[in-house]
Amino acid sequence: MYFNGWRIECVDWADVVGMGIIGAVVPSMLGAVKSGWKSFKAIRTLSTQLKRARTLNRINKINSRKNTHEMNIINNVIIQGNISIIKFIYKKNVNYPENSRCNHECK
Repeated sequence: MYFNGWRIECVDWADVVGMGIIGAVVPSMLGAVKSGWKSFKAIRTLSTQLKRARTLNRINKINSRKNTHEMNIINNVIIQGNISIIKFIYKKNVNYPENSRCNHECK
């Protein structure tokens, strides 16, 4: 509202509703960061354990767990990147209201 001079008639309600829907159904960035941080710490711990592992069975188990955490980080990055792209495309294509008094349209 700052950009439109605090005029309620110039609020882009389609954008507000669309971003609300997108925000309600997609995973949050905060949740992705928290999950990624936990996986990062687990990878560090597992790397330390891997150095001390003696049996092939234990080495394979630790490597499997590390791979799971690495894939978690990669998936979070991919999902959050796609969400950012969807939000960008939505904002570029939804411009409402078409009011000549409101010069806040997404360029």
